[in-house]
Amino acid sequence: MLESQNKNLIISYLAMRRLIGILGIALPIIVVAGGFIQDGTAIQGSISGYYYTNMHDFFIGILCGVTLFLLSYKGYKKLMISLEHERSVCFGMMIFPTSMFSGKLLK
Repeated sequence: MLESQNKNLIISYLAMRRLIGILGIALPIIVVAGGFIQDGTAIQGSISGYYYTNMHDFFIGILCGVTLFLLSYKGYKKLMISLEHERSVCFGMMIFPTSMFSGKLLK
């Protein structure tokens, strides 16, 4: 009984780690492709530049998802310092995006 519960916990942590990775890799692909397909937006100078494009909602949604996963993830003791930093960076990118470079979107 106890062994099966531990196995379920291991699977859920593995699934959580996989989802964090998938969301992190998918973020730039989704915002670049979506911006180009929807209105021809060129690649921005920074990932935060997509905050000011039509992909704003996807950008914030994926960052919220990654942040929530990182908040709930309890990793190895050695990685906890790194996780604290990553959580702060994700949250900061949502709240304080970069300013637009020239006041206009790159087209």
